[in-house]
Amino acid sequence: MLLPTCLCLSGCKSDQRISPPKDRADEIARITEVKELTSILSEDPLALNRAAAALALGRLGDEQGVEPLIAALGDADAAVRRDITLALGQIKDWRVTAPLCGRLLHDNIADVRRAAARALHDSGDRKAMQCLVEALTDPNESVVYNAHRALIALTGRQDLGRSPSQWEGLIESE
Repeated sequence: MLLPTCLCLSGCKSDQRISPPKDRADEIARITEVKELTSILSEDPLALNRAAAALALGRLGDEQGVEPLIAALGDADAAVRRDITLALGQIKDWRVTAPLCGRLLHDNIADVRRAAARALHDSGDRKAMQCLVEALTDPNESVVYNAHRALIALTGRQDLGRSPSQWEGLIESE
């Protein structure tokens, strides 16, 4: 589909056309240059492409992708924020914990909060335990489930249930 390049009522030539943003997710998934992926993440107008760039950065696991991913966590599109959180969990860098905890506790979309709990699980950083305990009170069952599973994995202990008070006692004793 071609769109007109101008919105004026007069003076536009009927043959002035531009193409809409192109879905390049498959192409982006094959890119291995961090700089190119971060450029797509920050500049591409299509959310699907930004999400694909985030996931590709996560698969690369390169520390150079951490700061651009963190900077993009404020993306207006929830699917992009979700994929950024998952990508950050794959990189295993100490800088990801605080921004992921922020998404876990404050994002208004449950799917993003769930992904943040999963990413904190994947990151393996025990510093995330306090925010995971706080997430046990989330109104969304999927978020609570993922926070609970992350706590079990991070502590290496048996299941203490979904009561925050049980986990708080463990965190205080360590």
